[in-house]
Amino acid sequence: MPVDAAMKVRLDKVSLPPISKNPTEPKFRESSMQYVIESSHLLRCFVAGLLFVAAVPSIPAAHSQQIDADAPIADVPKPDADEEAEEADSPQVQRVKAAFEAPENAKLLAPDARLWVDKANRRVIIDGYVAVREGLLEMFACPAGTKEHESAVAVLARSQYVHAALLAIGATPGRPVQFQPEFMPPSGDRIAVWVLWRSEDGKRHRMKAQEWICKTGTEENLDVDFVFAGSQWWTDPRTNRDYYSADDGDLICVSNFQSATLDVPIESSKDAEYLQFTACEKKIPPRGTPVRVVMIPMSPALNAKPNDSQAKPADDTKPAAGEAAKGDAGSRDANESKDENP
Repeated sequence: MPVDAAMKVRLDKVSLPPISKNPTEPKFRESSMQYVIESSHLLRCFVAGLLFVAAVPSIPAAHSQQIDADAPIADVPKPDADEEAEEADSPQVQRVKAAFEAPENAKLLAPDARLWVDKANRRVIIDGYVAVREGLLEMFACPAGTKEHESAVAVLARSQYVHAALLAIGATPGRPVQFQPEFMPPSGDRIAVWVLWRSEDGKRHRMKAQEWICKTGTEENLDVDFVFAGSQWWTDPRTNRDYYSADDGDLICVSNFQSATLDVPIESSKDAEYLQFTACEKKIPPRGTPVRVVMIPMSPALNAKPNDSQAKPADDTKPAAGEAAKGDAGSRDANESKDENP
């Protein structure tokens, strides 16, 4: 039995004699007992100290560094390289970066995102990859690493960055869907969403996002525009930090979410048994295929009805440096839509 535990048992077995209520009786018993208890407490502290001292030498030397207090800061040993090394890009992200050059005349919005703003042409350009090409959908696009299992595309940008980019090109958010006391669809500027990619043979493709989204049980495409609902911010009362709700995945939704940045202006359930849309497998390239998503506001105040060059930004699919340019204008998808009527 450990010394500390044994001492506790012995103290528990000590029976204290009753304290006399006769003021003339000597009180040596009470004072003697107090001395025993205090002495035992000191002994326990002493034993604990010995155990601690004995344990100190067992701490591995690898957990400490010898530092000369008189040495200049530059000479102080640095942490291991592994501790400072940033997390490397995944193979999927590397593939996306290799697929597209930065678009010309566009400004990178954030260093940790593949997101650009082209104010002159009123475009938001985001790179990503195919996440799902079959099955039920709740989103057309989500930030990578969030709701990829129910989104056709995963983009390399946070939803709040996309929101800021849309504001930068003049788009106006409305409000998210409302369910109570009665249903009210989301509102906001209409946003044209295009997806661009190259097939393995180098052929360039360009489609409206709606062409990747089928009504469940049919091959009929989604037939409404997306609206800039704007999601919502909330404050964590414990930390007083602000959070953008759509950063959890609800970027471009085909089911109604109060947290959606872009949503469909119709009633579309988010309950699994009533999901109204699926991925159009026949039109979507293989999972992991790098894609470029282009968003263009279609508000009448912004002179919507963009011409062909605005609405179908094929030039934004330039291959990265070193990749041979394959295909030409004649190799574009012959089935792509020819008009963009808001």
